[in-house]
Amino acid sequence: MKKSVLVYAALAVVGVLFGAPPRPVPPSEAHQFDFWLGEWSVTEAGKPAGSSRIQSIAGGNALLENWEDVDGGSGKSLNTYNAKRKQWQQFWVDSSGGVLELSGGIVGRSMVLSNETTGRDGRPLRNRITWTPNDDGSVRQLWETSRDDGRTWQTSFDGLYRRRPRPTSARSPFRSDRPPPDYSDTRCPAAFNTAIAASTCALFTST
Repeated sequence: MKKSVLVYAALAVVGVLFGAPPRPVPPSEAHQFDFWLGEWSVTEAGKPAGSSRIQSIAGGNALLENWEDVDGGSGKSLNTYNAKRKQWQQFWVDSSGGVLELSGGIVGRSMVLSNETTGRDGRPLRNRITWTPNDDGSVRQLWETSRDDGRTWQTSFDGLYRRRPRPTSARSPFRSDRPPPDYSDTRCPAAFNTAIAASTCALFTST
């Protein structure tokens, strides 16, 4: 028992002295989809389609999509760069039970992910989704499908993501019409010799 305690104590000391090993840094490709991060309002043909929150997770190695549509449906996707396969992969699932697995990568400025699967009618079906960042900060998401091996494509969704405005912060309880504090105010003790401390002192000593 004593020996076990000594071993654990030694390990604890080693951990304190040398610290935890540094976490691996994600490859640069893992940031290719960062333009999609944020809080978004989504429209299609100018009409509200839903909202989405895209988060960076797993130490910057993945993006988590949180989608809610205007009809009450929802969905999530996990997006990550697979360094071994040298490609991006997405796994999507929605509240209706729909599942979509895509892979691909950057083409020009756009992220293009696609797959080949079978439709409900048993016929071959291709999906291709393209996310393109616009100069005004918005993002276009174009979802296309093909049933003839990619010769022709039909649009399933053409959405525009616009960043949702950040909520305004609560008004400061401190008066904003006060003049800048006089850091040399003799009524403040010598301990108040820094900008923050002097500001605090001046706040309660000004008349």
